[in-house]
Amino acid sequence: MLERHDEPGCRRVEVTFGGQPAARGAVSVVGDFAVYDGIETEQEFRRRGLASFVMRALTAAVLEDDVRIGLLMATTDGRELYSFLGWKQLADVFILRG
Repeated sequence: MLERHDEPGCRRVEVTFGGQPAARGAVSVVGDFAVYDGIETEQEFRRRGLASFVMRALTAAVLEDDVRIGLLMATTDGRELYSFLGWKQLADVFILRG
């Protein structure tokens, strides 16, 4: 089941399976940019196409805001998925946690 939550400037989707959270993600609108965040699939639901489903649902939702450019940061594991969906890598990003 797909649930969509709309807030001003932000869309969130969550996929549940048998009442259990399976995948989720969010996209915010900043000017002409759609900024994707928190695209996650629970371990037991991976390799079923749910992350692709979440990305497509978020993109469909954010197109209502007439954005032109998408931005996301991906883990090494997620890079293959985003490449499959047509995203192009522009730069490497390093995140430091204190």
